[in-house]
Amino acid sequence: MSSIGTMKTTYLLVCGLALLATAAAQDEEPPKEEAGEGKPKKKKEEEGNWKDPARKKKAENFAYCEYDNCYELLGVSRTSGPIPIKRAYRKFSKEFHPDRCESGDAAECARVFPKYAQAYEVLSSTEMRANYDYVLDNPYEFPGFYMKYSRPKYAPKSDLRFVFLVTIIGASAMQYLLRKSQHEQAFAAIKRAPTTRYQERVKDMMAALAKSKPKAEAKEAATPPADKDGKAPPSPSKAKKATKAEQQEALRKEAEEAVDAELLELLGAAPSPYDGVAADLFKVPLTTMSTVSWYLAGGHKEPAYMTRKALGLSALEWDDCAEEEQAELVAKELWVSANLTAYEEQTSQGPKPKSGKEKRAARLAKKNPGTTVMED
Repeated sequence: MSSIGTMKTTYLLVCGLALLATAAAQDEEPPKEEAGEGKPKKKKEEEGNWKDPARKKKAENFAYCEYDNCYELLGVSRTSGPIPIKRAYRKFSKEFHPDRCESGDAAECARVFPKYAQAYEVLSSTEMRANYDYVLDNPYEFPGFYMKYSRPKYAPKSDLRFVFLVTIIGASAMQYLLRKSQHEQAFAAIKRAPTTRYQERVKDMMAALAKSKPKAEAKEAATPPADKDGKAPPSPSKAKKATKAEQQEALRKEAEEAVDAELLELLGAAPSPYDGVAADLFKVPLTTMSTVSWYLAGGHKEPAYMTRKALGLSALEWDDCAEEEQAELVAKELWVSANLTAYEEQTSQGPKPKSGKEKRAARLAKKNPGTTVMED
C-alpha cells in the first residue's frame, strides 16, 4: 500500500475511534448522589427494609404524595432528620399558605400548598415515613401505586453523533455492496457475451501456457507420489491419467485468471470500500487541504485542466483519451473562447468524437480482431 493510502486509512480509523470514544464517554453517567450528601446512594439490598411482608401490608394502603416525591417537594434528602424537614415545611408555608401567599395569587397558593402539607405529614410521622421509604425501595412490590401515580417519561435520547456515525457507516456499507454486486453482474455479462470469445481465449491461453511450461516440470508432475500409508501405489496408467487431469485443471485455472484480468482491465477497477460516502465524508479535511494547496500552486492554470474544463469533460473522460489526443487538444488552446468556437465548428462538420464507452469498445475490438461489439 502506498504512503498516501496508509495515511488515509490511519486518518479514517482515528476519526471513527474518536467519535465512538466521545459517544461512549457521554453515555456514561456518574452515580447519582443524595441531596446534601457526598456519597452515592446505598444499594437496596443493603437497607434493612428490603423485603418485609408486614411493612408491605402497612404501606400499600396510602397514596402519600401521589404523583410527586415527598422528599423532592420539601427539598430534603432521605437522611434528613425531623428538624430540617420541619424547617423546609415552614419555609414553604410562609410562601404558599393561603393566608399569607406572598405572590398574591390566592388560587395558585390554594392549589400548591396542600402538596407541601401532605409531604410534611408523611415525613414528620416516623411510621408513615418508614412506609413511604419501603415503597420507594421496593417499587416492584407496588405496581398498583406506580401505575396509578406515575407520569410517562421519555427515555434519554441517543447521542446524535453516534447515530450519525452508525447511519453513515451503514449507508456506506450498503453503497459498497450495491456497487460490488453491479460490478460482478457486469463482469459476468461480459464473460457470457459472444463477442468476447471467453472460452476460446481460455483455450488459447491454456495452449500458450502449456508451451511455456518446461518439460522438466511436466516429468516431475507425471511421477506418482510416494506411498505414505502403506497402501499399494496406483498403476502407472491411472497415475498418468490423474496427473494429466490435475495439470489440465491447473492450466485452466491459470488461463481463466489471466483472461479475467484482461477483461477486468477493460471493465474498470472493482469498487473499493474507500469510495463510499463514509470515506468521502471523513476525507473532507484532506480533500479540502489538497484542493487548496493545488489551487495555490497554480493547478487551475495548467493547460490540461483548462482544456478539460473548456470541453466540459470529467476527469475520467479525459483520462480515457489517448496521450496523443490530449496533447493535440492542449496545443489548440481551447480555453480561449475564439479557439473553442473554431474547434466546435470544425468538429460539428466532421465526424463526431468518440465517447469513453466507444473508446473502450474499440480497445476490446483491437484485442479481439475479427469480432463485432454488441451495442446496448
